[in-house]
Amino acid sequence: LIAGGPPALLVPLPTRAGVHQRRSAQALAAEGRAQVVEQAGPFRETLVTHLAALMADPGARAALARPEANRALEACLEDLAAILG
Repeated sequence: LIAGGPPALLVPLPTRAGVHQRRSAQALAAEGRAQVVEQAGPFRETLVTHLAALMADPGARAALARPEANRALEACLEDLAAILG
């Protein structure tokens, strides 16, 4: 998500095993790269509300869409170019 930078609406698993998903989703939300919808309470209505708001607001989608250059890929390509001469 960081490299591609699409606007994201994340729904982490509600199980104990999914706690890493919640933490990752919350970290992306804290950076302004995603919105998080928890699978609790009136989940369907909450999800529809968030999706409708994002679909109706190009500015909100644009604010979440922030791709970053993938420096690791760039470094690999530079190494390959050096090997191939």
